[in-house]
Amino acid sequence: MTNPHAYAQILLDDCGSVVDAASLAAMAALLHFRRPDVTVVGDSCVVHSIDERAPLALAIHHIPLCISFAMLGDRIIVDPSESEEAVASGLFTVVLNAHKEICSSFKTGAPWPRETIMLAISSAIDLRAERGKFLDEAVLAEPF
Repeated sequence: MTNPHAYAQILLDDCGSVVDAASLAAMAALLHFRRPDVTVVGDSCVVHSIDERAPLALAIHHIPLCISFAMLGDRIIVDPSESEEAVASGLFTVVLNAHKEICSSFKTGAPWPRETIMLAISSAIDLRAERGKFLDEAVLAEPF
């Protein structure tokens, strides 16, 4: 039997920016997933086999991705490593969708100047576009 805590150990042994990696992996899994087609008539429900009907993709309208930053002195570091996170005075993660809308954000540690947060968000918009393109290419490249 495999160790039931093996997956938790992998997550705890991250190299930094684990939330970014987890959001990218979760969205890749959801975009890759195909569910069986279903026909519902009255009280009757038929789940069609993959030989009968092609499986369907989930209807996902927004793809939020996390972009993390660390403040080291008067500089901000994007996608900080574990050691950079350990010495940072503060961490900031912004979650954006493809429409440049902020879905969520969270910050820990020392206060950040407003201008620094705005710079991080501006950088995150560009990085979100790059990661979104990477995600699209990875999911489209996978045969179904």
